[in-house]
Amino acid sequence: MYMKKAFTLIEMLAILLILAILSLILIPAIQNTLKNAKNDTYNAQVKVIKDAAESYFMNSNYVVNDNEKKVIYISDIVKSGYLDSKKIINPIDEKEMTGCILISTYSNQYHYKYLPSLEDCQKYSNINE
Repeated sequence: MYMKKAFTLIEMLAILLILAILSLILIPAIQNTLKNAKNDTYNAQVKVIKDAAESYFMNSNYVVNDNEKKVIYISDIVKSGYLDSKKIINPIDEKEMTGCILISTYSNQYHYKYLPSLEDCQKYSNINE
C-alpha cells in the first residue's frame, strides 16, 4: 500500500494562522524598537551638537548675561571644527540636521537648547548679537 506524505488543507491553514498571529505580534514590536532606537540616536546627536556648541561658545569668549540669549548656528560650529564636517543626519526623518543652539543664562548658568528649525533660529538671531 502506497501512502502519499503531504500536508492537508487544514494543516496548511493552521500554519498560516500561526504565522499571521506571530506577524501581528512581532511587527509592531519591531517597529517600536526601531522607533525607540532612532529617538535614542537623535537624542545622542543633539547632545553631541550641544557639547560642541558649548566648547565653541566657551573658546570664543562670548558672554551672555542673565535673561539674554545667543544663537550659534550648527554651520558655524562645523566651520570652526568643533563638529565633524560631514553632514549630520537626523535618524528620524533622514534629513540633514541644520538649525542652531540657543544659549541662555539663568542664575549664572548657561543653558543650551537645540532648535531644529532655521526659522526659529532667526527669531532669536538678532537678540543681543
